[in-house]
Amino acid sequence: MNSVPRWLFWCAGWLVVSSFCVLASAQQSATGATAPPQIQDASFHRTWQIGAYGSGGFAPNFVIGNLDLILYQKEEEFYTVTFEAGRMVTAAHGPGILKGRIETLGEIIPFWITHSPAQENIVHSNNPFLNGGTAGFAPYSIHGLSFTPVLLRWNFMEHNSNRHIPWLQVGFGVLWTAQRFPQGEVFPGTHTSYFNFTPQLGVGEDLFVKKNQSLNVGVRIINFNNEGLGEINPGVPYTLNFGIGYSWWK
Repeated sequence: MNSVPRWLFWCAGWLVVSSFCVLASAQQSATGATAPPQIQDASFHRTWQIGAYGSGGFAPNFVIGNLDLILYQKEEEFYTVTFEAGRMVTAAHGPGILKGRIETLGEIIPFWITHSPAQENIVHSNNPFLNGGTAGFAPYSIHGLSFTPVLLRWNFMEHNSNRHIPWLQVGFGVLWTAQRFPQGEVFPGTHTSYFNFTPQLGVGEDLFVKKNQSLNVGVRIINFNNEGLGEINPGVPYTLNFGIGYSWWK
């Protein structure tokens, strides 16, 4: 594999940006501690959100190959550009630190790409002549479109400041790719699918740079599987995706 995978730079960049955002938010919260009550309560009156974000990620321990003959661990990267819209559907409720509001969102992902860089992998096989050998793989990219119609987000509202709002979410979407994904096709009986489902979990934070504008950071765990639409369903057990975006609220 590459000595320095590109996803490592994504992770480092995301951590640096989010760290600066959190520090800036904390400083703003400290200086705004004496703000009038109506400003402090602004977070409870935000209802609609529209925004966009970009993300990059990778699939840890992603194993692929002919499932009966050879297996190898593969480096796979994922990049997206996403547009989202959401609406708060409940008032704040819940005990203590769990107090929050439920938000429903939908997402359209017009730019989805997975990239496999050039790499050499160790092959694991039941065939003793192949087992332990190395194989070189040329780089390739697969483009796709994705739609996530179901996202439920819990926005934590317990803290007194409206400068930053952490959240947890769960969602379900679909993905279409220009080529069969994740394993493509080798010969009959090994075809995957052009369509996959994308159940997912996420955690993140909205950092309000203005009263009704926020910089958003988050991490998502996404599973890819075709639920039997292909001849085989190796799927991608999970990917880690780091995102940063911007939203307008009303």
